[in-house]
Amino acid sequence: MYAFEWPIASTIRLIRSFVSERGASVVLIGPAGVGKTTVGRLLAQELDWPFVDLDETAELFVGVGPSEFPQWFRSASKQDRLLCMAAVWEAAQTQCAVVSAGARTPCDLHRALSLIRLGACIWLDAEVDIIAARLTALEQGLAEGTLRFTAPFHATGSPMTVILRRYRRSKHWYHALADARIDTSRANPREVVDKVIVEIRPVRDKYSR
Repeated sequence: MYAFEWPIASTIRLIRSFVSERGASVVLIGPAGVGKTTVGRLLAQELDWPFVDLDETAELFVGVGPSEFPQWFRSASKQDRLLCMAAVWEAAQTQCAVVSAGARTPCDLHRALSLIRLGACIWLDAEVDIIAARLTALEQGLAEGTLRFTAPFHATGSPMTVILRRYRRSKHWYHALADARIDTSRANPREVVDKVIVEIRPVRDKYSR
């Protein structure tokens, strides 16, 4: 944990206390490998709501695949980046939707507050070794062509080392945003969906548009 991160988390919690109106959507946050996309699609089916994957929306807008998007974003002009992000947030504004946020999407004050206003923020989490194993399997499936939608594991070092580094940098944001945390380590997607439905009820009762 970095010393400068605590004031940011505290700021988010303080601002949340003054938010009197939030959307009816469900926002799934958390690191890669915890099942946000799988759970999100099942939850959307259960609620009969649209499913919006923010990463996938950005890739479709640009017209590149998940493996090419990071390079595009690094080399794109500021205007093109802003246009892409505007398209992503416009897609997320659906009145009632299940929104899957990228692992790093909440790790910015402006984006974090935008997610809060969309609706209930549910942090899907898992043990680090399980996340690493899932991401390794996802990468293998992508390489074999058996998976179409997944975020590739771009980084140097072992999966465990990379996951630990990313998780340590991001978890304070997840904690600050989350209305609830659900551990997916040993739960199947259907069980996680049932838990999410239970957790969003008090948030939806408190905030409504």
